[in-house]
Amino acid sequence: MGIFLVVFCGFLGALFVFFITKHAKKWYHWLLAIGLYIWAALGVSFVFINSTGYHHKAVSVGVTFFGLTALVWALVLARMLGLINRKRGNS
Repeated sequence: MGIFLVVFCGFLGALFVFFITKHAKKWYHWLLAIGLYIWAALGVSFVFINSTGYHHKAVSVGVTFFGLTALVWALVLARMLGLINRKRGNS
């Protein structure tokens, strides 16, 4: 399972970089995107390590903490990239 997660995170990282190259125009967009990827990878590894050690409370807290934080971070990044609340043309 660990090898699968490493390959899966690498694949998602490549897709994420491909997506960001089309939308990121400033250096801080890249910084936020790379930080988000690192945070998500840390969250996945934290949950995986604790689930193999049968630390169920740590897994549930980790999923909640890393998941909600990554979701808020992703919404901030999407807003800064202009993917949320785009201004529409005058009609």
